Amino acid sequence: MACYIGVDLGTSSIKMIAARGDGTILATTTSPFSILSEEPLYSEENPQDWLQAFDDAFSQLLLEVPQLASDLEAISFWSDA
Repeated sequence: MACYIGVDLGTSSIKMIAARGDGTILATTTSPFSILSEEPLYSEENPQDWLQAFDDAFSQLLLEVPQLASDLEAISFWSDA
């Protein structure tokens, strides 16, 4: 059965949800990443950390929902930035 993944790139973590087309949620996961604050009122993120967090979260979803490897139809991204 077709599966879909939603990805939310937040301020300090990536959150993922795996679901079927009918809305049945199969699994969710979160993977944090660092925010660099070297001085007051200053924040920065390293895009490499986003990629590592994505890999970690996706790997966790595959462990929880092995059929994603064969049934994944689409991935959708959201960022509130």
